[in-house]
Amino acid sequence: MRCRRRTGCTAINTLQSQTSSCPSSVSQAAAAAALTGPQDYVGETVRVYRGRRDATVKFINDVPQLSCTAPDGGFYLLVNCQEVIGRFTPTGSRIRSDEDFARYLLDSRQVAVIHGAAYGAPGYFRISFATSTNVLTGACARIAAACAGLSPATSV
Repeated sequence: MRCRRRTGCTAINTLQSQTSSCPSSVSQAAAAAALTGPQDYVGETVRVYRGRRDATVKFINDVPQLSCTAPDGGFYLLVNCQEVIGRFTPTGSRIRSDEDFARYLLDSRQVAVIHGAAYGAPGYFRISFATSTNVLTGACARIAAACAGLSPATSV
C-alpha cells in the first residue's frame, strides 16, 4: 500500500522509527540486564503462570456456555463466548455481541475483559491471568454466575 499524502507517510514513519527502530538507551540497558543477569526466578515464574493458566482454563471450560484452549505463551486466554450471544440478561437486555457480553460482565459482575472483536475475533473475549490466583478465582466464579443468570434466546 502506498501513501497518497506525504504527511501521513511522514507521521507513520516517525512513529515506527521511534517505537521499533530506535529503542532508548535505558530500554537497551534493561534488556541487557534481563538477558545477562540472574535467571533463577524464571523457572518459578513460569511455574506460577502455568498454574494460573491451567486453573483459569479449567474453570472457564467448566462453564457450559464458554470454552477455551490453553495458550503456549502469553498471559491471557481467548475465550469462546458464542453460546451466550443471543441470550438475555436478568434485566432483559439481549446480548448481541462479544462486546455486549464484555460490558455485561463489567457492569453486572465487575469483571473486566476485552471483547474479541477488538482483536479481530468476534464471538470471543480476552481475559488476562497475569494477576493473583485469588483474583482469578473470584473473577472466574463471577463469570460463571453471570453466565448462569442468562436466559436462553427464544425463537420468534
